Amino acid sequence: MIYYIVVDRNTEEILVRGHTTQLSSESNEEQLVLTNIFPPEEATHYSIDNASFYEAGEKVAYRNRITRNRLIQESDYTQLSDAIFPGTLADWQVYRQALRDITTHSNWPVLQEGDWPTKPS
Repeated sequence: MIYYIVVDRNTEEILVRGHTTQLSSESNEEQLVLTNIFPPEEATHYSIDNASFYEAGEKVAYRNRITRNRLIQESDYTQLSDAIFPGTLADWQVYRQALRDITTHSNWPVLQEGDWPTKPS
């Protein structure tokens, strides 16, 4: 994978992962070698426009689908006829349907904490 490093020779700054580092004022070399630079673990892309790493939409969507599937699986027991659980059966059915429909949310795949349905209590 190729990573881009922004070097501003006018201000003598190097922008790496949102951090700036001053260049040596004696540095007149045309080539600059940087080592041990790693993007955040979840980063898959780099934006030259705003000089930041970001996670690809497909990867975010995949991670959110895994979370959704886990939440549905964790609530499977509420659909058994003799199960004891907080809330009503109808509340849990609405919650589970909202989880199944989460991919149609206007913020999909970049969901905030408040975008996820709330478990019945």
